[in-house]
Amino acid sequence: MSAVEPGTPALRYRILTPLYDLAIGLLLPEREMRGALAERIAPRPGMRVLDLGCGTGTFAIMLARANPAIEVIGIDPDPDIVRMAERRAAGLDAGLVLKLAGAQALPFDRGAFDVVASTLVFHHLPPSVKWAALREALRVLRPGGRLLILDFGRPEGAVQAVLGHAAGFLDGWGTTAENIAGKIPELMRQAGFFEVRQTYVRGTLFGTLRLYEGKKETS
Repeated sequence: MSAVEPGTPALRYRILTPLYDLAIGLLLPEREMRGALAERIAPRPGMRVLDLGCGTGTFAIMLARANPAIEVIGIDPDPDIVRMAERRAAGLDAGLVLKLAGAQALPFDRGAFDVVASTLVFHHLPPSVKWAALREALRVLRPGGRLLILDFGRPEGAVQAVLGHAAGFLDGWGTTAENIAGKIPELMRQAGFFEVRQTYVRGTLFGTLRLYEGKKETS
């Protein structure tokens, strides 16, 4: 997801949209990173999970298929991507709903979800929208609910620092700078999350992936 308003393409250039899954599968450790995210979600019966910036639905479908007793809702602002996700999810006998929506204005009630999860979304968002998305995630989480952000973060070592510039080139320096500077955990704290921590790290061809987690206060 590259931006913020419904109707915005998932990748920087709309012509690249059909290549979205191919690019992720070839260039990133997709199975490993999504598996790490699913493990940290720790699904249980009756849980409601929001996949923030679901893309073509890869993670939402995987999570719903493996855990039919939970409800998964995926949102994305790119109508082409959402249609691709709907085609992929056709016939899936699980609690999965896909919606067209932006991260900064979620069409859900306060306290609607147990978990909000985001994969490779925040490095696409301008700073002001990162902040709005974090505040919206906090709003729609129930007390004690958790936010999990899997995205590029501060590079580990000189090689990863060089590789991390590839993400900035492709997605724009203005949106990736806070990620590469390692500011996402502090932004989460400023937005109101506590017990913010890192639970996964992995070097890739485009820089260092990190999984950050934070909780909403119980009262």
